[in-house]
Amino acid sequence: MIWFFLIVIAIAIASYFFLARGPKEKRKQQQLKSAIQQKMRINEKRSEEYIGDMKKRLEKKYPGRSEEWYLEKILSDLERGR
Repeated sequence: MIWFFLIVIAIAIASYFFLARGPKEKRKQQQLKSAIQQKMRINEKRSEEYIGDMKKRLEKKYPGRSEEWYLEKILSDLERGR
């Protein structure tokens, strides 16, 4: 019976940490997308297409990275003129 409660508590703690991180990651991703749009000076639709295309290319070259990593790489490449 004690094991059951320990497992439930462990699941609750893990859920808290995963759920608490979610909104922060989404906010960071939105900030990166906005920075890319500002850097490119094009409308939102075209920038979303560009981000999608670049992300696909980067996923082939660097598989298994996070969404945030891909967006940071796209922004970094734009800033360096690539």
